[in-house]
Amino acid sequence: MASGRPDFLQGVGETAELEIKYNKFSADSPSSAVFEKNTKCQPYEEKDFTPALVNWVFKSLRFWVWTLVDAIPPYHSVEGLLETKETDATGRKHYIWVASVKIEVDKSTSETLIVGENLRVRYTRGNRAINIDRLMPGRGPG
Repeated sequence: MASGRPDFLQGVGETAELEIKYNKFSADSPSSAVFEKNTKCQPYEEKDFTPALVNWVFKSLRFWVWTLVDAIPPYHSVEGLLETKETDATGRKHYIWVASVKIEVDKSTSETLIVGENLRVRYTRGNRAINIDRLMPGRGPG
């Protein structure tokens, strides 16, 4: 206790210094020591949220730009049988497979179409359906 502090506090650093003030033990009550905790911590550092804000703005801007670019022509077209219908794990996105192309559709369209139908689908670069036409066979032979 050369520096005025108990030996067990000699290794405590500056950031979390704990000072214990104590009274001398009396012979009557050895547990009558009074401990006062005085914690000295570093002052609160304000975090810089600029990178997070820039990242959020960049992601939002990228989403909206992609949404607009996806809606601009040229569009793709596919013709063939509706092979299968599926839903993603969350149940929010619905897909149809026409001629081995996976195309995103809305829920009501997915429920209306029947597997095996002959379809012509026009869709965006992001594989979202624009319009779906049912193709009827011609008059048949003769």
